Amino acid sequence: MESAIVIAGLICVFVIGSVYARWERIRRAYRIVRKKFGRMPEPAAYDYKEISMYWNAVSEQALHPLDDLTWGDLDMNQIYERMNQCESFAGEQYLYALLRNVSQDTASLEKMEEKMRYMEDNEREREEAQVKLMALGKRDSSYYLPQVLDEIEDFQIGHSWFYRLMQALLFLSLAGAVILRNGYGLTVFGMIFICNLCIYAVMKQKYEIHLELMESVRGLIYTGRELTKGTSGGYEKRFGEISMHVAQLGEAEKRLRKATVRRQAGMQGDAMELFATYLTGATLIDFTMYNQAIRQLKRKMEHFKKVYRLVGELDALISVVSFRKSLPLYCLPKFSQDSCVHLEGLYHPLLKEPVLNDVVMVRNSIVTGSNASGKSTFIKAVTVNCILAQTIHTCMAGIAEIPHAYIATSMAVKDSLMEGESYYMKEIRSLNRMLGYMQENELVICAIDEILRGTNTKERIAASAAILRYLEERNCLVLVASHDMELVKLLDREYEHYYFCEQEGEDDIVFDYKIHRGINEKTNAIRLLEYVGFPGQIVSDAERIYRLLASE
Repeated sequence: MESAIVIAGLICVFVIGSVYARWERIRRAYRIVRKKFGRMPEPAAYDYKEISMYWNAVSEQALHPLDDLTWGDLDMNQIYERMNQCESFAGEQYLYALLRNVSQDTASLEKMEEKMRYMEDNEREREEAQVKLMALGKRDSSYYLPQVLDEIEDFQIGHSWFYRLMQALLFLSLAGAVILRNGYGLTVFGMIFICNLCIYAVMKQKYEIHLELMESVRGLIYTGRELTKGTSGGYEKRFGEISMHVAQLGEAEKRLRKATVRRQAGMQGDAMELFATYLTGATLIDFTMYNQAIRQLKRKMEHFKKVYRLVGELDALISVVSFRKSLPLYCLPKFSQDSCVHLEGLYHPLLKEPVLNDVVMVRNSIVTGSNASGKSTFIKAVTVNCILAQTIHTCMAGIAEIPHAYIATSMAVKDSLMEGESYYMKEIRSLNRMLGYMQENELVICAIDEILRGTNTKERIAASAAILRYLEERNCLVLVASHDMELVKLLDREYEHYYFCEQEGEDDIVFDYKIHRGINEKTNAIRLLEYVGFPGQIVSDAERIYRLLASE
């Protein structure tokens, strides 16, 4: 009697302990999502090869994909990191793809906004969804799923007939040993059992990564189903997208669970579970169930891709809502039919203490100004906001009225020793590819920083003027940052002019980073040499040579 009480007590303690541990784990998850939401993300190392795999799989379907040069010119990886508060691999991949696909579809942006507003207004539901997405996690192997989905049949274990044959021999030898009840029958059974065990051990190692990927598939289906339940199920009731696809994947999930459950048990390191795994493994049933799961998943692949997209979308949109909350100022863009860009209170999202600027661009424009005055940051701020308006329906400004447009830049050009190309060759290739985007029925916003700086002055001015005049005749809106006063004067009639400036004191230079209309012919390159501490001999000699050149 006492023993029974002790055993019952131990069972109660175990059950209560397990329930408490689970409860505490969930509480901790809620604390984490509440602490992170609306704040800047913590610095982290990102593997963009993994993060971009979903985008690589779907980019051919995108109508207006941002090319790699524009993405790099505008430091879009850093902007992605600034807004990424996703809880799952699917969310991180979807957010990256979202930023690279400049949408022309106002209806899809409005639908996205409706979803984000819903999550912003329903805090409890959002937090529950985040906790469920956190359980899906960010295991490294999961990021490779988009790469293998279209080739899922290659993940089947070959020669399945052989495994079925060995299964049959195992059970026949077991039946023979039971019937014959002699050493011969047991010996045959033992030999086949050991043979199957060796086959299982070898093949298990070979297909371990496949099983890990299938666990991610199962986890994604499970998360999709969980998101339709409880408080977080309100989102599904409102938008009704995930459940219809998850329902089609029930059989695939069931088979995947059977195929991967023993791997999970073995990973926990329990000796009894490990023994049971290999004992059952000798039947080779894991391999046949695995193949059945792959075939079932292949038949329902389109439904799985939809679940992948919808789960990733929900996670990414919650991240955008968090990003908005972390900003000092943002607005929803209004899309105009003309080619005018109107931005008030504009700033760049990567600046910690931004200076707000107002601009109305109705024509192509050249921005002049001295070094470090803010020209490049300004044209990046304009183009980044035009991208974010059309991807996440968000602008870093108080007012934003922009046209639907493709975005192309030529800014951070670098020469390449590996490719054997000079700076100038890389630059003209970058500009020429920009010209290839010009179409009569679609506006292109072009941003160019210091056009053709990789060649001599006279040819630079001539070629730059010719390129910018060519663009003036096309369906585009051009924003150029330049030091070349000769170029500015050549294009005085064709282009609007803006400038940045600074105030010089005796011992310092103060930049206000405010844009002004007109042209700034003032230079400060030599003054900056003195400011950063160059020897006086260099500064005075530079001033003398400059006066000499200016007088010619």
